[in-house]
Amino acid sequence: LPPLAQKPLSLCAPSEDGVASARPPALKAGEDETRYIVIDSAERLCSMDAALLPVLLRIAQLSARNVCTILVSSAARQTFEPFLTARPALRLHFPPYSRIAIARILAHDASSNPARAEEYTEIAKVALNVFWGQCRALPELRQVAWQLCEAADHDPAVSSAAREKDSVKLFRALRPALRQASSSSSSSA
Repeated sequence: LPPLAQKPLSLCAPSEDGVASARPPALKAGEDETRYIVIDSAERLCSMDAALLPVLLRIAQLSARNVCTILVSSAARQTFEPFLTARPALRLHFPPYSRIAIARILAHDASSNPARAEEYTEIAKVALNVFWGQCRALPELRQVAWQLCEAADHDPAVSSAAREKDSVKLFRALRPALRQASSSSSSSA
């Protein structure tokens, strides 16, 4: 889909002028396709300029275009109630990732470096095995996996154990990096 705006909107001055500047060029007949604005961690909008969230929720009306605003949030619906005066919000529940799904995501992340994809996949498996009981949040598991992959880049013992797919040897080689990742993840919580 083409982007809604030709130039980025300023978050400092959310107003009808900003919405008007976001209007795409004139559409040809029959080209009124739906455009989507997806905002992750939408609860952060509540602490920004008081006009920002209402403008985003009314952007279809203000821009005279077929625009759907999707707020992705882990906050309670009551957080957004004051802003939902025009229409009721549709609440969708997305179940948390399973262990298998997270393993696939971490393996996919590892494939960004094709030359070392197998090594990184094995390292990601170790990270998942070690930290799954304490943390099931994908961003944190990704961070830990990448910290361990960084350790593999600097330690030939880790790289060779990962290439051999020897999980016990790999775990032993990663032990210092695992301790460091564990201490950094517990201190950031």
